[in-house]
Amino acid sequence: MAAQSLATVPARRDYKPEVKPASLSALPFVFRPKRGFKNASNWRVPPTDDYGLACEIGREYAAHFVQFMKDNPYYVGSNTLGAIVSAIDFKDESGAKGYWVGFFSHLERLIYATA
Repeated sequence: MAAQSLATVPARRDYKPEVKPASLSALPFVFRPKRGFKNASNWRVPPTDDYGLACEIGREYAAHFVQFMKDNPYYVGSNTLGAIVSAIDFKDESGAKGYWVGFFSHLERLIYATA
């Protein structure tokens, strides 16, 4: 019996801050508890066995990240991407691997397009 997929494509969001900068927790894959930092994560994704869907969602996550960086340029150069990468479990061989595969594949496309 295959595990049921809990993954859903995140809704498009507007990250443009009105007065103050947006928090990294505005990104759909970042988790910050209401109090403290216990269980906080820069890469918290739902479990899934659906690799294809996870890739699609990962690409969407990358688009969210890029838009967030465009709208919050003071994060540029602060190793925000490194903080996300350090939270990813690269040993997870489930379908959830697709999240980071899609995420980095989309970033590679954007790097190539702008290089």
